[in-house]
Amino acid sequence: MYAPNRLLSYQSSKCVLQYLPAALRFEFSHRCPGIRSTDNLTPLRIRNFRISSLTITVDDVRYKIGVIKQYHDEHIPMQCDKRNSAGGFRYVVDQYGLLVNKEPFEQCQDEIIFSNCGKETNLLEGQEMDAFNIRSKVKQLMSHPYPDYELIKALNENLVPYNLRREGIIPPYSVYVQLQISFGHFIKHVECLEYKQYVYNAMKYLIWKFFTGRKTILTQNFGFYCEDVVRLPREMRIHTKNLHFKTSEINTIRQLKPFLVPECFPLDSFKTNGRNIEMNNDIIRTSKLLLITDTKDLNLGQIEHSNIRLLDMMADRSEFFALLRHWLENAPSVGTSFSLRMVFRYLAEDVFKELERSPVVTIRKIARRRRLHFPLQALILLNDYSEVKVHCKSGRNNRWIQSINMKVQETRRPV
Repeated sequence: MYAPNRLLSYQSSKCVLQYLPAALRFEFSHRCPGIRSTDNLTPLRIRNFRISSLTITVDDVRYKIGVIKQYHDEHIPMQCDKRNSAGGFRYVVDQYGLLVNKEPFEQCQDEIIFSNCGKETNLLEGQEMDAFNIRSKVKQLMSHPYPDYELIKALNENLVPYNLRREGIIPPYSVYVQLQISFGHFIKHVECLEYKQYVYNAMKYLIWKFFTGRKTILTQNFGFYCEDVVRLPREMRIHTKNLHFKTSEINTIRQLKPFLVPECFPLDSFKTNGRNIEMNNDIIRTSKLLLITDTKDLNLGQIEHSNIRLLDMMADRSEFFALLRHWLENAPSVGTSFSLRMVFRYLAEDVFKELERSPVVTIRKIARRRRLHFPLQALILLNDYSEVKVHCKSGRNNRWIQSINMKVQETRRPV
């Protein structure tokens, strides 16, 4: 017979831990201090892992740090209740719940700080202008023959902290730091602490609690969004093949590279909105696929990547033809490709009408299953051995155009 209270061996504990969801392991480690050493030595596996300034997401569980206002009486204004339920304010506030400037953090030896931004200029003037605009909007609504009283009430609630600060009145509410743990759309747990220091310090505590002392974190998809202050343990290491990166400061990606183990490279995919980033950085340039969500202020022809997929909707065909002209002038290597998703039919028709006008373009009609919705392809000779193929792919049941694709391939027709 087995003893009812027999403890698991180290190997058995490790075997159990490595197959548990990451969020459950965090909870076990918090509730059972005796298992922490084994937990830290067992690789943490996360399918989808994201870190931003005040949020950690591990698969379907999200840990969100925010600042909330709790009223001293039972009445909570609707706007305040909605904001509290959504996780609270995502920035440093004063006793009234209004944004205040923060000093750049002094980096400790055990951390790396990303987007360590300084003070925001003219903050007070901007807030006074916001309050003035709200008051003007309320007056405008009140002068209407049929005022929208719900909207007026919401706007007046937004004015409360401005009025209290201007008159120097102690607010009828207290400010707290809140940790909200949610699973999908269901809020599992909420903890609140008195607001005594920067909300980013609470986030640092949470990250250190979860990730310090661990072996390399294994994740299929890693999202790192440092558009505001993010602090990571210097010892933290991540293994991923798919990186989604956003930043508010140029060259931040160079800071991230030491956190990625050598086995990450080359990445299977690198996804970015293209803002404040070196598009020809070696991490991006060597990835197998570059996903771009926004082409604003980007020159696609200057990006040294052989497989670009644009996930944003192009406003017109000019960007597409600018890239095509760049290819025709520079003859990229065979295999170089570009894909534009979220395409309206009129844009595809405009592209092919423009291509038909050129005497060097051959238009063919094909009848393949994935192209029945728009069964045309254009072939443009680059040199003696390669050509550019332009074609569309259809979506489910061929009811819509999924993408316009452009690819450099070996010549498949007589020269």
